[in-house]
Amino acid sequence: MAVHTRPTSRLLEFLIPPGSYYPVYQLLCSFLDINGIITLTRTSKQLSHLYRELLHTEWNINTRLSKFFPNPEEFRAVQGEADALIVGGLAQAFFWRDSQDEGTAVIAVRHGEGSETMRKYLVSAGYTASGVREGAVQNNNGNTYVKSPLLATLALYHATHDVCIISWNKAFCLFPNNTFVKRETYLLDVVRPDGTPGIRASFLRKTAKYGLRVKLRHWDRFAPKTAANAAREDRSFNELEHRRRLADKHSWTIDLPTSGITAPRTPDFILDSASFKLCGDIPRGRNPYERHQGYILRSKALESPILQHTYLYVPEGDGTGWGELQKELDILTLLELKKLREEERPAFYGRLSAQPQLVNDLMRGWKVPSSWAFYDDDMRQLVGRVLGTEE
Repeated sequence: MAVHTRPTSRLLEFLIPPGSYYPVYQLLCSFLDINGIITLTRTSKQLSHLYRELLHTEWNINTRLSKFFPNPEEFRAVQGEADALIVGGLAQAFFWRDSQDEGTAVIAVRHGEGSETMRKYLVSAGYTASGVREGAVQNNNGNTYVKSPLLATLALYHATHDVCIISWNKAFCLFPNNTFVKRETYLLDVVRPDGTPGIRASFLRKTAKYGLRVKLRHWDRFAPKTAANAAREDRSFNELEHRRRLADKHSWTIDLPTSGITAPRTPDFILDSASFKLCGDIPRGRNPYERHQGYILRSKALESPILQHTYLYVPEGDGTGWGELQKELDILTLLELKKLREEERPAFYGRLSAQPQLVNDLMRGWKVPSSWAFYDDDMRQLVGRVLGTEE
């Protein structure tokens, strides 16, 4: 009795494993976007490895950075030490696998020890120091942020497809479903006449190059608020209209290889738990055509002298949880100052009994003693309670 076996597709010969067909394999994969790659991995067990394999080639961060730095691993070690982020065109091109339009390597780093560490490295790598832009960063809505590189960066994006961030060990694309599946992008800035602040024509042309349709706000928000409509809300809507975290289930997060790179002291939790939300109901100005154009990306910083890191959050409702937490941190800071000997206390200590809310501002630039207690070890549980994300 003849045994009939199902013929193997010729295409599979080029994809599993590529072997001697590697040039063909590479060419085929170059025509696939991430949506096509994920779809292929679900068609056959033999192709389930495809995305994981391509991470080593198509999304190789060291190859990408080698165009800017002679030793990418060394740069990434310094990046981690300085708590710096790669943003802008290079981060976007990394996810799009675009080698033709990388732009410049924009590095966001907080002024102070981190920026000095990065400056020294860049000079040693052959770059010329032409001045550092210090202080506040103005965002598209006229607000200024000086709290953290991430907070400043989130305020400067023009549209959702733009929001890509690379740390020393992870890469984040915050709106992948809308960008790569729906092929849509939502404005985070306003449309004004040429020559005025707002979305530029060159930006819109680049958006069209990626095959993205530009929208202002998700159209599901205009549907009646009924249970049936709520059940129909798709992933693209949830990606846009709910409070988010950088490393939540909606983000496309790539764990970058870290072999040979010394891990920094800052834990991943600081960046992973950073919260933000797109708000589509905040008026932008008096012009009725600008009042509700697109979304505004909201996030706030929680800082304290008894915290070594900055935590980003979104105040929901009246923000009571975060407000109470900030007060608790202020009181603990006062306790740290109170336990110091009188000669060790800062000159402004006397003002704090009447104005304890000024403790954060007054202590900026004051170097805390070695006996100072920090409470970052407790912040994972505290942040989890306020965000409702306790594990």
